[in-house]
Amino acid sequence: MKSILYANLAHSSCTININHAHRCLGHLGHDNIKRLVAKAMVKGIDSVGGHIEFCESCVAGRQHVYPFPSSNKRACHKLDLVHSDVCGPLPPS
Repeated sequence: MKSILYANLAHSSCTININHAHRCLGHLGHDNIKRLVAKAMVKGIDSVGGHIEFCESCVAGRQHVYPFPSSNKRACHKLDLVHSDVCGPLPPS
């Protein structure tokens, strides 16, 4: 009789928050999470709940950084062309 009780507890339905699943599954798309649950490809989760929230990490991951354009200018004299770092100010350490 105990094994039946444990089997029922193990098979209880569970609803997971879609934003929590999004973060846990490596920022998988919300439609793909719903598809995984609908096709029963995830054990222990029967439905997905909650409303979709804005994800800053996904937006930051989609941004592109373009390289500086190459220049054909060459310095002829000292201090004719000065290179500097565009980072800063840095906190004192």
